[in-house]
Amino acid sequence: MQQLIMGKRQREWAYRKRLELIDLLGGVCDNCGSIKELEIDHMDGRDYNCEDTDQSVRVSKYFREYRSGVRLRVLCASCNKKLKPKVVNKKLDVELEPVF
Repeated sequence: MQQLIMGKRQREWAYRKRLELIDLLGGVCDNCGSIKELEIDHMDGRDYNCEDTDQSVRVSKYFREYRSGVRLRVLCASCNKKLKPKVVNKKLDVELEPVF
C-alpha cells in the first residue's frame, strides 16, 4: 500500500477538525467515559474502507456524514476494539464481521 504523505498544515488542520468533531459528539467515550485515545465510530457500521485515505480526507468525510445525520459516536480505542461493529455490505444487503 502506498504511504500517504500530508503537509504540516494539512496534518494540523485535520487534527484540529478531528478534535472539533469529537467535541461535538460529546468529547468522551460513549461506552466507558474515558477521555484518552478517542476515536470516531460509525454506530451502524460503514460501507467503505477509510484505511486508503489520509486523515484530512477522512475528517472531511466524517463531518459530511455528521451533517447529513449519519449516526457517529466517540469511543476510546479500547472500547472500539471490544465492540467490533458489523460492517454492512449494501450491495449484498448482508452483515459481515470485519476482518482485522
